[in-house]
Amino acid sequence: MPLPHEERQYTYADYLVWPEDERVEIISPSSIKHDRVTKFNQYEKAGVVEY
Repeated sequence: MPLPHEERQYTYADYLVWPEDERVEIISPSSIKHDRVTKFNQYEKAGVVEY
């Protein structure tokens, strides 16, 4: 999914007003276990449909 204006820097405030089905999260190599295990389980419990 491309960002609406790729040359613009987006803030967390921008992220909060995007439609829920258009949010993305960057996974960094240093946090891969946390992102793919811990957060996955938390999101699943919260009812997040796709992660």
